[in-house]
Amino acid sequence: MRHGRQAGFTLLEVMLAVALFALVAVGAITAMNQAVDSQQILFENEERLTQLQKALFRIERDLLQAAPRPIVDPFGAHLPAFQAPDGGKDGYPVYMEFTRSGWDDLTGRMPRSNMQRVAYRLNEDKLEKLVWLQLDRAADAEPQAREILIGIKSMELRFWAGGEDKDWPEAWPIDPLAEYDTSLPYVVEMVLDTEDMGKIRRLFRLSIEPEQAASENNGRLR
Repeated sequence: MRHGRQAGFTLLEVMLAVALFALVAVGAITAMNQAVDSQQILFENEERLTQLQKALFRIERDLLQAAPRPIVDPFGAHLPAFQAPDGGKDGYPVYMEFTRSGWDDLTGRMPRSNMQRVAYRLNEDKLEKLVWLQLDRAADAEPQAREILIGIKSMELRFWAGGEDKDWPEAWPIDPLAEYDTSLPYVVEMVLDTEDMGKIRRLFRLSIEPEQAASENNGRLR
């Protein structure tokens, strides 16, 4: 009885099959790595966006509660209710400082004002919030600094007084020589140049009425 010849794979066919399998495996691994990388990038972008939104919300909340209350410095002089030097020029840092209301004493242990002095400044590549525990400053008063956003290359601030005024000065108050300045801007423009998302521009409107802002601020221009 004759048996039929059994067919088998040649060495060339085996090598081609192995090579094809290797190519498919490499493609699958590459696609999986790309998917993982894309997911990681998406997660990091979402986290970064959340951090940015939280920082801007914190600034907006404080500005909405800005109060026309100047403070007394350690030398007995009055500082404006809202002040921001001409940032980045003449050696001044980029920052804005103002009095805000709505500071509640949750412990109820110490009677104090519900107003608080806060500031926002750019420190190297970090946006920081400064808080003073006392409204009028003692000689040894030092603010508490909290980092709220990193990766900032620059920060620009401009202010609008309201009304028909079309100027957007980079410093506040309008009259830096005023002895007791209670003026507040109607709108604050902030431009953050970030390392990963480019320039972010945000307008913050204060709670002061536009007619009141225009009346008080324009009066200082006369």
